[in-house]
Amino acid sequence: MRVQLRTSLMCLIACFTTVGAVKADGGADTALRAELEQFRSQVEQMRRTQEQLKQFKLEVQRLRADRNENWLTERRAEEIKTLIREVLSDADTRASMMSNGVYAGHDGKKFFLASEDGTFKLTISGHMQFRFIVNSRRGSGADDLESGFQLRRTKLAFAGHIGDPKLTYKIVVSASRVTGVVGLEDFIIGYQLNDNWKIMVGEMKLPFLLEELISSSMQLAVDRSSVTEYFTLDRGQGIQFAYSNGNIRGAFMISDGANSEGVDFQSDATDIAFTGRIQFKLMGDWKQMSDFVAWLGKDPAAFVGAAIHHEIGETGTPGANNDFTVWTVDGLVKVDGWTLMAAINGLSTENEAAADFDDLGILLQIAYMATDQLQPFVRWEHLDVDKGTEMDLVTAGANYFFKNHNAKLTVDVVYGVDPLVGAPARALNSHVSSGLGLRTDAARKDGQVALRTQFQLKF
Repeated sequence: MRVQLRTSLMCLIACFTTVGAVKADGGADTALRAELEQFRSQVEQMRRTQEQLKQFKLEVQRLRADRNENWLTERRAEEIKTLIREVLSDADTRASMMSNGVYAGHDGKKFFLASEDGTFKLTISGHMQFRFIVNSRRGSGADDLESGFQLRRTKLAFAGHIGDPKLTYKIVVSASRVTGVVGLEDFIIGYQLNDNWKIMVGEMKLPFLLEELISSSMQLAVDRSSVTEYFTLDRGQGIQFAYSNGNIRGAFMISDGANSEGVDFQSDATDIAFTGRIQFKLMGDWKQMSDFVAWLGKDPAAFVGAAIHHEIGETGTPGANNDFTVWTVDGLVKVDGWTLMAAINGLSTENEAAADFDDLGILLQIAYMATDQLQPFVRWEHLDVDKGTEMDLVTAGANYFFKNHNAKLTVDVVYGVDPLVGAPARALNSHVSSGLGLRTDAARKDGQVALRTQFQLKF
């Protein structure tokens, strides 16, 4: 390009010289002028071409720089991806502690650990209940007004399966509300025999009262009713067969008897005990039987059930062979935010060394979801101890659900219409306990009031 430019310039100079000579000779040549204009045009074209070459060169340099930058960006991204894969692989290895790997998480209800092949699973759950109670009675002792805080329940549950989803286990430990010492509450090994039958062995709740079978973390009031506490069989050691088929569920258990948890076979007061319960679902879903809340937007549900327990007292010990039979009929209905639960319980004894007696208990409770979070409720309960002592209690309060049962505040007031006298020695349990926020009244001193406030965390 530069050689062409120099040649053109020399030609142009020659032309000017020739023109000058022509003019000096006194004549102007039109042809020479035309040639001069042509050369001028060529010079201008070459100048523009050179400028375009410069711009092209700059563009090439810019494209090369962009390509180098993109290459660096892609390389950097690939390096980051490789680093992430290495970190995740290391985390999986550290979390698994096994060659085949274990993954962990939260399924929306419980924390869990599980193997990738599904042969092993462990879920962890629990709940805590913290209370403030004010109890007032009249003329029944030196201090008729009591108040204070209470750690009612602190529980941890471990459940899952081993080797096969059919082989299950559950262990529940609970801290004593008095000493804080942690002890075993439930120990259950189960096996799913087929689609309908399951067998369980260990220490567990006897399949009897509805309110007792529903978890303490899913109750309506601050605590279960006094009627339930009086008739409950609580936990026992034994073997249970559970049946489920569509709208019917049943359970049958052979055990060491009521309240026999933690008792050695030679130390219990029973030869053998039998417990059976049957449950019918009239409508709804079985999951709706897990609490006393008719959540707004849910379909209606209705359940009825009945149970019976017969216990043969210890033989070989004079005066200790006391047999008894206890029964219950109950129902639970949920519709349009309303929850209705009712139960009738009865107890009959055959005492070897004392007079026989019969007890009767009635429980009725109603609740309504006023909003998505607020649930007022009322409970009435009647207890007739051997047709001689009658006691009525009324409870009114409300639940506020911050996060369903996972975070819940409950406030209620229990009023003793009749004097709350202690249970007779022959009774299964006492219906008056500090765990319920109640105390024993003196004779003919009714009107006891207990204000109970409880905050619950469940996970």
